[in-house]
Amino acid sequence: MIENRIGELPALAGNIEALTIKWELGESIAMNISLVLEEAVSNIINYAFRDDRVHKIRISFSRE
Repeated sequence: MIENRIGELPALAGNIEALTIKWELGESIAMNISLVLEEAVSNIINYAFRDDRVHKIRISFSRE
């Protein structure tokens, strides 16, 4: 879970990297996942909240 601050994106990237290593997904797939999620989350942070309060953003993954 991260807060709705752009400064949280490095923590997100670190969590994604750890997960892709754990799941042995490979560098190319890891990079694509990271790019897509950083773009989606940055859009959420910049456009989803109309106030200046802190909001939590929950992101969950599963591997099937």
